[in-house]
Amino acid sequence: MFLFYCGAVLAELDLVRDAETDPATTAIPAQPAGDRPGGDPHRQRRRRTCASLWWWRLVSFAALYLMSQPDFGADETPGWVFLSGLVPDCWADDGYRHWQSVGAVLFVAAVARLPGWQALFNLAPARYLGRVSYALYLVHGPVLHTAGYLIEMRTFAITTAGGQMITDRGYVAGFALGVAFIVPIVVWAADVFWRAVDAPVVRLARRLEARARPRDDGLRDCVFQLGFPLINMCLFVGILFCG
Repeated sequence: MFLFYCGAVLAELDLVRDAETDPATTAIPAQPAGDRPGGDPHRQRRRRTCASLWWWRLVSFAALYLMSQPDFGADETPGWVFLSGLVPDCWADDGYRHWQSVGAVLFVAAVARLPGWQALFNLAPARYLGRVSYALYLVHGPVLHTAGYLIEMRTFAITTAGGQMITDRGYVAGFALGVAFIVPIVVWAADVFWRAVDAPVVRLARRLEARARPRDDGLRDCVFQLGFPLINMCLFVGILFCG
């Protein structure tokens, strides 16, 4: 739930930033050179932009490190001993998710401000995975608990001589061989779910939204600016106090 709310906040901040950087509202009026206090405003803006890019680059790499928190033995892993001690007690049951979650939020925030990362995630494979991401989230569990574990047993039996010779190399080979079969099955199942369920439901929701949307622009803006934040706040308070 923490990640869902952070995603909503990041999306809202992205809309605010786009509005603030609109050329129609942020254009610098032309002034004579002698009337410009503090130097050329265009040069100052370029410097601020360059500094901002470098800052968000550092944030993105730090976020990647946080997302690599080991699932097990982090308190004994070099580079993670100190960070593991900072995990709050409320995360005790899922301590490995704490820094992974923080890193995910920071990475998404950084990607929204870095054209280099955006170019990578705008490639066709990444865009496709983005479209089916919710379907992947829904179907990966059922697929793993049906075909996945069966395939895993077969691959480990091949690479470890039926469990008689369990070595690090055999374990890694069995895992890689299993992934080669399981991942395509998961993606295929997600694609089927996306085409058969997810996309039609989204189209239906958009049609219902279009019919329910107020015709008065002022009323519509009031609903979007006040109604939705109020609903989100009520949900957040309910989750906070009711678990």
